[in-house]
Amino acid sequence: MDVCPAPHEKLLNSDFREKEPRKWRSWQFTVMLGAVTAFVIFAANAGVLVWTRKNFQNVAGVATIFQGDCDVSNNAATIFHLAVNILSPLLLSASNVCAQLLSASTRKNIAKAHVKGRWFDIGVPSVRNLYRIPLWRTLGWTILFASSIPLHLVYNSVIFTTFSARSYQAAYVSSNFSTTTDRWNATIPGRTQRQLGTLVDLQHNFDQLRNLTVRECVSAYTGSTNAANWGNLLIIASNVGNLPPVLAMKGFESTDGPGWARDIRCGMGQNLTVQKNTTGCVILNDGKDKIMGIGSFAHIDYCLAESLEAKCTVRISMVVLAIVTLCNLLKVIVMLITVTSGFAPLANVGDAISSFLDEPDITMEAQGPLTIFDVRNREWQDRVAADFALDVIHFAFRNLVGRGLLVCGIAAWGGGVQAKSLGNPTDAYTADTLIRTTLDASIFSNILLVNTPQVLISFVYLFYNNAVTGMLLAREYGNYASTRKPFRTTRPVGQQRTTYWLQMPHRYVLPLTAGMALLHRLVSRSIFLVQIETYDASGSSEDTLVDTINACDYSVIFAIPALVLGFALIVSLGCLSYRKVDPGMPVAGPCSLAISAACANVMEVYAARGPVQYGVLTNRKPDADGRQ
Repeated sequence: MDVCPAPHEKLLNSDFREKEPRKWRSWQFTVMLGAVTAFVIFAANAGVLVWTRKNFQNVAGVATIFQGDCDVSNNAATIFHLAVNILSPLLLSASNVCAQLLSASTRKNIAKAHVKGRWFDIGVPSVRNLYRIPLWRTLGWTILFASSIPLHLVYNSVIFTTFSARSYQAAYVSSNFSTTTDRWNATIPGRTQRQLGTLVDLQHNFDQLRNLTVRECVSAYTGSTNAANWGNLLIIASNVGNLPPVLAMKGFESTDGPGWARDIRCGMGQNLTVQKNTTGCVILNDGKDKIMGIGSFAHIDYCLAESLEAKCTVRISMVVLAIVTLCNLLKVIVMLITVTSGFAPLANVGDAISSFLDEPDITMEAQGPLTIFDVRNREWQDRVAADFALDVIHFAFRNLVGRGLLVCGIAAWGGGVQAKSLGNPTDAYTADTLIRTTLDASIFSNILLVNTPQVLISFVYLFYNNAVTGMLLAREYGNYASTRKPFRTTRPVGQQRTTYWLQMPHRYVLPLTAGMALLHRLVSRSIFLVQIETYDASGSSEDTLVDTINACDYSVIFAIPALVLGFALIVSLGCLSYRKVDPGMPVAGPCSLAISAACANVMEVYAARGPVQYGVLTNRKPDADGRQ
């Protein structure tokens, strides 16, 4: 390592020795900032938990904090989920920084390892270091990692909305339905007394029903709340020929798509074809059941529907919130212990080189320049940046496609992705996009299902962070071959530069964090939890909270942008891997042995405190291997 060409006396008489290092290292400020962020999130979670427990009834681990207008409940849920998708990446970033520091080696750890011919990773997140660091730091790292999984697995579902949905009767009737004195046989097979009673009620309340065009009718009953605002329905057909007052009727469950709407093939003002294999509608004619076959037509004029008040609620899962709060608290505790523990990790490559220059590693004194490949004792095959980029893209692409196929497969398995069922841009559900196989599952099973992609994104973030960190470390280390400059350290002395980031600068951290936050948000809207309270045709509640239907819904509207953003992140990583490292310096990577070997021939006492540049000294005789 060649030092700046200043006279030796200038080095000794400069402020390199006189300038005392600050009491705290800069990484401690960074971790403390993360601890404060984690504590604020913890306080918010704990406050909501205490407030909910004190003011609202807890039924089966769930508390209802709002009941009323659906727009208000949707907006409240949207605001909360947006906050979660912003806070989660911040919490994950703070946790990752602390975990990287806990797994970082100290100079004492390195000295012991080098004597045995082993080495540590420096400046990058490392799992291999965990086997050689003190137990308390390994436990802290494990707690930080383990506590992140429940956060991303359930945090998005702490607060969720409940929608009302009604089972209703849709009846095809002639235009003289309201005035006819004819009565249909109440003992018709397949028709219950309750269903026939509904027709009687509709006839009595005919003038109170809401008049809708065919287009409005289809739109209303295929909306996001699946007739939550609408009850029983009369589809009025022209009184052509000797049609009976009731042509056909069918009951629809609250979570069914409105099959009658699919039978309106040509839109408003066109003929309705009731197909045998589509609805199985029953023609009520002369007290006998007949299937209306293909080719039987009835001209639809308009619809009459019961206008009802939609019932929506906002609910908090107390159990899930308690889990999130506990995990949050564990992170705060580990971060505070890390800050106050007093250990001195070599947080980045600048810390490591500075340490090796101040206190040369005697085990590497006669080694000469080494590469990480020499250390690994294998032949180095030259690989261009394009090869590395292809590897990165291949790995990330497989991950992205896997997640996409998983979501699409679940959707297809649960009922199919239909071209007209792209989903809804709100948190409300659409009957056509409900994943049918989740209707009978418990709320916790569905929570785990809808948040599994969030965990996968978090693992992708870790991979992305590690890959970018490794590239930036190689670039920073290689720059010393072409540029003379002071080190960037977490505890600067002399002319050394201070830093509050480890290896990834803020110009990389901020876009990556923002991109991951947006990806979390889009995925959370692509597949989400819905809870449906069912009501019968008369509006009375059918189920209690414990028996409320829990299901998963999906929205292709958000899934497509999520896949596009994921692909953009992969492309940006591939482009970053094409950046070249300055030549003239052995490729050390994060290997402590290779970095130490590059610092073994320094003659200046305070070289680490001034600008430095890598170079080979020739004032020593070559050894048997020809090394200087």
